[in-house]
Amino acid sequence: MDAQTNLSSSQAVIKHYLQYEPDVAYCERVTQIMEDLNFQKNEKVLDCGCGLGTMMALVKKIDPSLSLIGLDFDSMRLKTAKDVAGAGNRFVQGSVLKLPFLDASFDKIICSELLEHLEDDFLALQELFRVLKPGGVLSISVPYKDYPFCWDPLNKIREFFGLTPWRKGVFSGAWTNHERLYARGSIEKKCYQAGFRVEKVSLSSASCFPFAHFFIYRIGRGLSGDQGKLARKIRFGEGKISLWNPIFLGTKIFQWFGKASEPSNSNRRFINLVVKATKKA
Repeated sequence: MDAQTNLSSSQAVIKHYLQYEPDVAYCERVTQIMEDLNFQKNEKVLDCGCGLGTMMALVKKIDPSLSLIGLDFDSMRLKTAKDVAGAGNRFVQGSVLKLPFLDASFDKIICSELLEHLEDDFLALQELFRVLKPGGVLSISVPYKDYPFCWDPLNKIREFFGLTPWRKGVFSGAWTNHERLYARGSIEKKCYQAGFRVEKVSLSSASCFPFAHFFIYRIGRGLSGDQGKLARKIRFGEGKISLWNPIFLGTKIFQWFGKASEPSNSNRRFINLVVKATKKA
């Protein structure tokens, strides 16, 4: 299979996987991560901070030949990940600050929405560099400091008045359990200092439904359940959802808002930064 055919096949899988997903930011960053990593047959891949296993499930559908390892510090989330993406994959409980792997173990590494939760994100990058093979590719996604007002209006107002953002509770929004949000220059600089070569930085998700973060993660996920049948249809594109289901209708509204204003220039506000970094061969 040539590179173009492989890319087209992957795009078809991703489109099906994300067809019911209301979080446009998630859709765009996942699509960018998969494009940047461009998996090849039989590669060894680490999903660092695999969470509930949703990314691993997608990667396995894109290419079943890949050797996948999911690492997370939270044992309960790992248990769920095994249910979601366990077939043929390996899961390890551990910390990105001290990865339990030998040097140069992985061809590709995913590190999505993890660094912002860490007090020492630079040490994490050094560890990721250590376990990546020469010539390997790391894909990082982090929340962007200059996010759209509609994504988290309450914290945006607090920031405007010089107040500390809410990091806990119902209205924590984009800052939920985060040590920091990132400017483009800050994440690039840390990657370079850790030894990586930054090949590309993509800005994703320029528009969204007002209070999108709150509605999706505080209300929507609770209604559908973390691993209920409806949640699996939403997150994995499994089966069909009734056109009259209110969650389905809500999902389509969220998706429309996300597509209504496609990114056109780097001066706009975005939700995520996606970094493609490599280790010199």
